[in-house]
Amino acid sequence: MRRAKPGALIGLPCSLAGALYGPHRSLFGSFTRRSMMRLSARFAQRATVCLVTTMAFVTVHELLHIAAGHWFGIGGHFTSLTSADSDPARTQAATAAARAWMAGVAPLFTSIVGISALLVAPSARRRQYDTAATILGWIAVFGIPYIGVQLMTLGGPAGGVDAAAVLVGYFGITGMLRGVLSVAGISFIIAAGYWIGGALGDQHSVSASAFDGPASISATRRIASTALAILSICLIATGAAFLARPGHGNPMGPFLLAQILWAAGMLTATPWRRPGPRFVRDVWLAPAVAAMGLLTLVGAVFPSDYAAAGLFFLPQLATAAYAARNQKFSEAPHMENHQRPGIAARAV
Repeated sequence: MRRAKPGALIGLPCSLAGALYGPHRSLFGSFTRRSMMRLSARFAQRATVCLVTTMAFVTVHELLHIAAGHWFGIGGHFTSLTSADSDPARTQAATAAARAWMAGVAPLFTSIVGISALLVAPSARRRQYDTAATILGWIAVFGIPYIGVQLMTLGGPAGGVDAAAVLVGYFGITGMLRGVLSVAGISFIIAAGYWIGGALGDQHSVSASAFDGPASISATRRIASTALAILSICLIATGAAFLARPGHGNPMGPFLLAQILWAAGMLTATPWRRPGPRFVRDVWLAPAVAAMGLLTLVGAVFPSDYAAAGLFFLPQLATAAYAARNQKFSEAPHMENHQRPGIAARAV
């Protein structure tokens, strides 16, 4: 077998990195073995922080269910890595309020912490608490859309989902109001990416006229992304029709598919060579994809909601990248003069 030349061994990762990060870095010689190692180390660190933060946050969420169950005398235990339940016999004898507290305390906590993380992350960056800001960013990226998830599932079975068990099972929300809240939930999920930018980095608006030529997307991509967005909206309408006519179908199927197609549309519509989307991709989206892949594997080996980890981050981060098409990001003000365009020099 003929040995490959040293230049070929270095050229392959350079070409792959150039394809991922853009043609301005794909020229041979713009990467060294040391810079490639630094790039890989940063990527691995970001993905690890995403993975650990997500699993820890989910575990705390479930522990709150269990703690509330024991507090109100109905017990509690893990049924999987991402779910908990009370003791069936003690639950039947418990009051409706006790069951509602066990079901509702964890999603209330997750929603409040998600909103708090979104508000606090910019302050952590200003104070140069970079790692804390990154962790808060992941919590916001997970926790903000989670509010929509809880509302969306009002359209599903009442007893199996946290918010549905409280709002439908305890407060008795039914009919049109239940359907409206469910549709509002799926709409909130796909729109959440427009609101989480402050948790990702310090945003700086850039005039759209500053981008032309290669920074724009092709007409084919524009048509494809529009078609995907329209199809996503049609699926939401289909789910709403199922809600309006109970017994004709489960709206959760169209709603979940709408999230996937919306994310695909945003990925297609985003001009990735612009600094804002490139920042979201390199610092948040790409590490999230790696973490989601590992979480999906965990969910397959140990059956749990981790098997659907692709929905944990993809819709909101894809939308956040598109929303940042006329922006630049920096992870902290003091880094601004020392970073490459759109990429923080010390991004975690």
